[in-house]
Amino acid sequence: MNVLLAIADDRAIRESLRAALPETDLLLFERTVEGALRRLISIEADAMILDDAPALGVRALERLAEAAPNTPVVALSSHGDSESQATLRLAGARVCVAKPFSCQKLAAAVADVMRPAAPSRKVSAQTANGGPPSGGLALPQHQTALRW
Repeated sequence: MNVLLAIADDRAIRESLRAALPETDLLLFERTVEGALRRLISIEADAMILDDAPALGVRALERLAEAAPNTPVVALSSHGDSESQATLRLAGARVCVAKPFSCQKLAAAVADVMRPAAPSRKVSAQTANGGPPSGGLALPQHQTALRW
């Protein structure tokens, strides 16, 4: 089950998201960025979906990326041109989906951002040589921490 936080003030967008995404995902809605930032204090979202509405936009995306830098963001853009999508990508969106969107396209975009990133060669080589994993703890310390 994935936890998705959707920031959209338009009811039609919220209903479209509900219809497009699997029922096994927990889909939480917020209408404002402030509400989303408060929600991010209490939950750890697997991904965020941001509607590029006039009240939200690029500044909202920058604030969300600053608050949760490791959480991927899917931006729903009302402009399909490459310049607008590049602006959203530079602001922190991992994927941009142009509106109107098909349910399959949105579901594919969310599935794409949910895939784990490939580990870098440096981290893999260090772990293979007996070094600490990416979390900073040595493997025995990590296992001990899990036991407690």
